[in-house]
Amino acid sequence: ESISQVGMKNLRLYMSADNVFNSTDYPGGNPEANNSEVENTLTEGVDYAGYPLSRVVTFGLKATF
Repeated sequence: ESISQVGMKNLRLYMSADNVFNSTDYPGGNPEANNSEVENTLTEGVDYAGYPLSRVVTFGLKATF
């Protein structure tokens, strides 16, 4: 059946994705993490296991009747 036969004028499916792939050789979870609030030359390059960037995938369906 077509969408007009069930009384629907428009049907839209969509998907959005953010931070799905991390394309770097950095071994930690977040290559943009700060290592500390205060500059410390003894711990330079250490990120203290900061949280990785969130991956967000959104699916949606919009119907107009």
